[in-house]
Amino acid sequence: MKKLLFILLIIIFSLSLNSLGKLRVESIKLLPETHMNIEKRDGDGKWAPVLIVKTELRGLGFRNVSRPTKHDVEYNEGKHQYKFYMNNNQRVIEITHSDYEPLEVRLLADFNIEVHAQRVYEMVLTNVPEKVFINVVIISEPADAEKIIDGENLGTGQTFRLFIGKHTLKVQKEGYRSKTKAITVSESSTLFKDIKLDEIDILAVQINSVPQGATIYINNQEKGITDKGVFKYPGTYELKLTKTDYLDIDEQIIIAENKSNTFIYNMIKNSGIINFNITPADAILRLNGEIYNERRLELRPGRYNVEISKSGYLSKSDVITLGLGEIINKKFILQKNVGILNLSITPADAVVQINKTTFSETRVGLDSQLDSSFDIELAPGKYKIEVLKQGYFSESELIEIELDQTISRNFSLRQMRGKLQFNISPLTTKIEMRKDGKNYQEWTGMKILKDVPVGEYEIICKTDGFKTQTKAIVIDLDKTNNIDLVMEEGSDFENYTTKTGTEMIAVQGGTFQMGSNNGYNDEKPVHSVTVGDFYIGKYEVTQKEWRDIMGNNPSSFKGDNLPVEKVSWNDAVEFCNKKSDMDGLTRCYSGSGKNIKCNFNANGYRLPTEAEWEYAARGGNKSKGYKYSGSHNIGSVAWYNDNSGRKTHKVGTKQPNELGIYDMSGNVREWCNDWYESYSSSSQTNPRGASSGSDRVLRGGSWDSYASCCRVAFRYYSYPDRSDYLIGFRLSRSSN
Repeated sequence: MKKLLFILLIIIFSLSLNSLGKLRVESIKLLPETHMNIEKRDGDGKWAPVLIVKTELRGLGFRNVSRPTKHDVEYNEGKHQYKFYMNNNQRVIEITHSDYEPLEVRLLADFNIEVHAQRVYEMVLTNVPEKVFINVVIISEPADAEKIIDGENLGTGQTFRLFIGKHTLKVQKEGYRSKTKAITVSESSTLFKDIKLDEIDILAVQINSVPQGATIYINNQEKGITDKGVFKYPGTYELKLTKTDYLDIDEQIIIAENKSNTFIYNMIKNSGIINFNITPADAILRLNGEIYNERRLELRPGRYNVEISKSGYLSKSDVITLGLGEIINKKFILQKNVGILNLSITPADAVVQINKTTFSETRVGLDSQLDSSFDIELAPGKYKIEVLKQGYFSESELIEIELDQTISRNFSLRQMRGKLQFNISPLTTKIEMRKDGKNYQEWTGMKILKDVPVGEYEIICKTDGFKTQTKAIVIDLDKTNNIDLVMEEGSDFENYTTKTGTEMIAVQGGTFQMGSNNGYNDEKPVHSVTVGDFYIGKYEVTQKEWRDIMGNNPSSFKGDNLPVEKVSWNDAVEFCNKKSDMDGLTRCYSGSGKNIKCNFNANGYRLPTEAEWEYAARGGNKSKGYKYSGSHNIGSVAWYNDNSGRKTHKVGTKQPNELGIYDMSGNVREWCNDWYESYSSSSQTNPRGASSGSDRVLRGGSWDSYASCCRVAFRYYSYPDRSDYLIGFRLSRSSN
């Protein structure tokens, strides 16, 4: 029975508390030092801190929790304020009133107020009286509209429990214009009706963002991707935009009539920028363990562990905290994890091996020669250094490299040597001894050479009336190499066959009288011309030779050994260059059109100059003064109008001239290198024609020519693009 009575008392007390009003601290602050207590002391003997409480409410009680005060509270009715004495470092006080729930004020925890002796503090206290609730009926049209009382949405019902007093009522529904009104609830005023909402039109709304592609949420419902249009009724909505790597936008938007309802947002990147300046530039950059190749990084704000590393260098690390929109510039210079080995090497081109690995970095100095003294960077440690060169005694040494230290070593290799005992016949022969393409020594006749560095050499022997002789020899360590040579009579300049089978005639140079006083006007005047040595084709270029090089056959008369025809001067030049390529020679021709130039110093194929052609046709230095090339009888040396049967014939089927060259007076006309021009009466050496012109020179007769046009002095010409079945060509080369 007693237990039941106790529970009943607790329930009655709780109900009484629920019916009490509430006390509330609006503010509390420390007053300036001009307000100081020097009247009363606290329990510790210090000047007591004072709390001034401003309020309209009478009958308040005050208590220092855990440390009671010995002074009574004072009330100033005129100022509507209480004066309460606290203790130094007081943390909590309690305020009480018979009509209100007790209020515990935690000065430090809730208001960050530290109470100190003698100081004065001011509090503003308000009170909320007891609320009495009654049932209220709210009727709206439409009936399911939402009812919002004092900002709290109570739903779509009709009966609500409200306290007696003034309230703000808002009635709303999507598609209708909301209404807000003030209502006063009392025991005699509990029905509120005739609240009719007006329908409104739905509106077009556009949501845009920069950049586009943000996801749109309106009232937590996804609506698509920006830029996008949606339809919404007028009202206030919660809008959210989200996009990867950008900060979310959360905003309340108001959609209203008579406005554009276009909302544009600039998305802010959820990032900052770190610019890295790293030396060496190819060092590896890691952020939080991940490798980055770029040096300008746009990253999310946060903390990053940075590591810079490179083989052969000491690594560096750092921690970077990147803020939103922040730009950070970081510079890292790695220190090489090396010491320096300074080497002086003689000879300078000796090979350096470090732990059996050849040091291959360049050692070229400013004069393009190998430096005999140079530095090698090595990681700290022990190394075996070896210096080697063929023909020299090698040297080696063990060294130890320390970080940031330089050590110097000098290696001077001793050369291995042997002897050469050389004899040759005739003794007038001049000898050049070469090593690695460079002249080592020259002499004439017999020779004994001592202290010759070991290795491979080339001996070149030359004298007039004999063929040049070349011999490779080897000088061995501490041995004598005996060489005894006999020169072979003859000349170095002689006929030969090319790699692709073309037979070339060696034409020794000389002086001759070019032109004729008994021919056509352009053959005059006869003038003295000197030409140097050159090579010229034994035969006109055949169709097989052309097809093997060019891959086609333009000729009218078909046959492998017939001369190729229907080729222009430009075609012939292209053939010369391609045949030079195939035989591994340097092209003579460059440029195009009228700007084609011939390099006579190149060793490739070209067309003969007009002077070379006529000198070769006359028989060169073996000339017997024939009218036609090789004879006064045209029929024995040429295919021409009277014997050709109006077609070309196999090359080399008539008699050759004095040099062994065929068909220079007939079969097909032949292109020469020169631009056509009139003769000069002055003597000339290696003339090469005009520097420009409109026509190129043609020489020799063709299968369609009359005898007068087959003479060695006869001249003809045509434009370089001309090709017909009368025209072919033969090859030439400079003697070099």
